[in-house]
Amino acid sequence: MSGIVGLIRWDGEEPSAGLARQMADRIAHRGADGVHVHNLLNVSVGYLHLNVTPESFQEAQPLVNERGNVLVADARIDNRAELRRFLNLPVEIAGDSIPDSQLILSAYEKWGADCLDHLIGDFAFVIWEPVTQTIFCGRDHSGVRPFYFHYVPGKYFLFASEIKALWAFPSLPKAIDKSRVANYLCHWGQFNIYQRNTFFEAVSSLPPAHCLLVNEQGASEKMYWRIDAEKYRFETDVEYLAAFKKAFLEAVACRIRTPFPVSAFLSGGLDSSSVSAVASTLLAEEKRTLDTYYIDTELEETSEKEYVAPFLEMHPVQHHEQTADRDYYGSLKEIANITDMPEMFSLTYNHFAPILRGVSGKNSRVMLTGSDGDTVVGYGTECIYEAIGRNDWKEAVRLMDMAHNRQYYQEKFGRKKGHELYAGRMVSVFWKRLPAIFPGRIRSRWHFIKGMLFYLKISPLYLLRIAIKRFSRKTNTAASYEVDPELAAQCTPFMKEGPDHPPTTNLLINSGLYYQMMSEISEYYDIIGARHQVQICHPFFDKRLIELCLFIPAKLKFYEGYGRGPLRVAMRDFLPEKILQRKGKADFTASVDEQLNKQERDPLTEIEENKHLLEGFIVSNNEKPENASRNIKDWQRLHHRILYFLHWRKAQGI
Repeated sequence: MSGIVGLIRWDGEEPSAGLARQMADRIAHRGADGVHVHNLLNVSVGYLHLNVTPESFQEAQPLVNERGNVLVADARIDNRAELRRFLNLPVEIAGDSIPDSQLILSAYEKWGADCLDHLIGDFAFVIWEPVTQTIFCGRDHSGVRPFYFHYVPGKYFLFASEIKALWAFPSLPKAIDKSRVANYLCHWGQFNIYQRNTFFEAVSSLPPAHCLLVNEQGASEKMYWRIDAEKYRFETDVEYLAAFKKAFLEAVACRIRTPFPVSAFLSGGLDSSSVSAVASTLLAEEKRTLDTYYIDTELEETSEKEYVAPFLEMHPVQHHEQTADRDYYGSLKEIANITDMPEMFSLTYNHFAPILRGVSGKNSRVMLTGSDGDTVVGYGTECIYEAIGRNDWKEAVRLMDMAHNRQYYQEKFGRKKGHELYAGRMVSVFWKRLPAIFPGRIRSRWHFIKGMLFYLKISPLYLLRIAIKRFSRKTNTAASYEVDPELAAQCTPFMKEGPDHPPTTNLLINSGLYYQMMSEISEYYDIIGARHQVQICHPFFDKRLIELCLFIPAKLKFYEGYGRGPLRVAMRDFLPEKILQRKGKADFTASVDEQLNKQERDPLTEIEENKHLLEGFIVSNNEKPENASRNIKDWQRLHHRILYFLHWRKAQGI
């Protein structure tokens, strides 16, 4: 996790003296081990150096080859041995010390734009080719490394690892992109396809798994990821499970190749525990110890300590518990300045900051997460809906009962409350799913009623209660704000397969692996980690692991209703049964609500006194908002995002 900045011009005007250095100064935290600038006629590029991997100590960027091609890259390349063989590199540079920049530039020299078909890892890079006066840019498959740019045809191309670096260019306008804000406020889960637009009209982001070719006349962007399904066809379940375990262990191993101490988030969930367990085991073989970090929300209903405890008995890690910073509003202001975007998580930055300070204080430069492991590995619930599509409700109910056991709900919450919660869950699942299985409103509603009453045996009384409760929730919101309808109309669409998409895009969309928030979280993690000189790594976002999981049969993922079957099988020797048998995860919204309740300054007062910053974005449903409920526990998620957005605007001064 280093940084890149630069300006390339075609209009005959030389970049202003010191521009690349000024851009680098705005993200100086990425260059703890040096900042290097290359200026030549119409080119001014910079590299901010942070040593993480053994080979990173050999980096000498910007890199210029014999043809005059110039490369700057923020990269960690994982298939290094494979590339060295393919590239036939001379003996004197073919050792493990060869820097990632040399591998990328050598791959470009051999394969041109197709070099991206051969790169595995996390990367964002720019190559300037003076002979053809073209720029070639590439971003990794999961969008772990950010890449932002501003392009004016016929004039110049401006780029950086963080948006704030771009503001060193004096003529770049700083205006809000309303469609981007619309997505942020309207869609908590962000299940629309990743867009190029950022929160600023003038700044674009290269989507994950895309390359960009730019010249004086124009720019062309394309998805380069092409998945070969035949590569992942196995004859038996045993072969699939063995392949998964091998890929997962390799994904973790690639991310702990560092001479510095290694750290990991440890929540007690299956994903973070699996990553931590493998990392701890691999490091122990080198006589090294993993540092694990747990976010203590100081709230019983969001505590996961009962799962962490058996993990700590099994693995000799150095464990640390951190509590959130108390200045909630100050944290919102800080994150807005750090990331150039509003807060993304319900578990806000004031929870992450103490952990990152602790990691940095231990001189650790790698922090592992279990981010989106559930999405990547999958739950295998497709087999339930396939049974319904065959009109085999008996089989569908049998499978559904494994995933959501009615008896479990009743034992945990009591007979009456348990049945109500179970019924609510079934309504949520089938109401959304059945229209896709049975097109047509009448047909899908008939199957819904049939499934609820005759197969799931849910009382009509409970269905009526759920309907009334949900209608009441829509018509009697506790707080008095909603997204301006004109703004909401600017939202980009949700993910849908389509004939205009490349096959890999459709495959990723169909599997839920190509949506806005997944990549935004990667960008968010990268930028907050960079502020503390910590490279935050996500083993589940490994290209090889993602590709394999796309083709593992649903029945193996379902795993008797537990979901993520291949991971549970692979971790049998790594994790205690309590974690292996865990199904759910904590919802941290209650923790954020509790924090808001403890703030001296009332959140609604905060909104009302800054309403001028919300005009055109938020409208009030109540003529007297001061009469709205002050109980933040009654708020919808939208209202948290209103606060996040408000503080972002104030911090950005726009």
